[in-house]
Amino acid sequence: MARRNAGVPPERRIQFRIGINFGDIIIDGRDVHGDGVNVAARLEALAEPGGICVSGRVREDVQSKFDIAFEDAGEQQLKNILHPVKVYRVRVGGPARNALPLANKSSIPIFPAPDHDKVNVVVARHPLSLRLFVMYTITPVIVLLLAHYIIIMKLDLNTVFFRVFSLLLPIFVGFVLFQQTRWGLGAALLSGASTGIISVLGMLAIVRFIDSDTFVPSTLFEWQEAVEYAVGITFATMIGNVVARATESALSSVRRH
Repeated sequence: MARRNAGVPPERRIQFRIGINFGDIIIDGRDVHGDGVNVAARLEALAEPGGICVSGRVREDVQSKFDIAFEDAGEQQLKNILHPVKVYRVRVGGPARNALPLANKSSIPIFPAPDHDKVNVVVARHPLSLRLFVMYTITPVIVLLLAHYIIIMKLDLNTVFFRVFSLLLPIFVGFVLFQQTRWGLGAALLSGASTGIISVLGMLAIVRFIDSDTFVPSTLFEWQEAVEYAVGITFATMIGNVVARATESALSSVRRH
């Protein structure tokens, strides 16, 4: 690419930014998810035009195998990544210099085609996806049960307040779930349904414990109310996922223009 750009006017040059990270990824159909991909995308956005940024783990793996100069860019707090990441710039054909502050540049990440056999083995062995699923399922269940106890049982408020809350919370969870994992609607459906069913069972248990009532709904209205809660939580989680996808697509279009 450098040879190609040598005889081209600056405004017509093609300059790639490359981000390299070492980590596990998740294959979901034609999509690739996981922190391994997310960190690489953020590193690529931090790279200079025509430059390469790598994570500290990549540097540790290659510094003794290749004659490559690395420039320490310090620890960076990357978007949607929980912990700071040690970042290095690659200096091809020259010694490392003192690092300059990294700018958050918008860009389009480019990833090599993954080896599906190797990826499937990694996913099978790595519990990250299960931990994330449990976190985004159990946490809203706990919050919903607390809200049900406070709003309905303790304060004896109108059920409309809890119904609104039981829709807004899953929408938020579905939005954050996509931002963190890039999982599709299938994962949102599974997470939302699990949250809805467990929450409804928990609410019935709370009512039985406090009012000494039967655990199983005794009237058609109670069955209808329980189903409505479970279905509403499921669809609200999926709506949050769709909103997150639409938001990211719109932001990407704005950056490109």
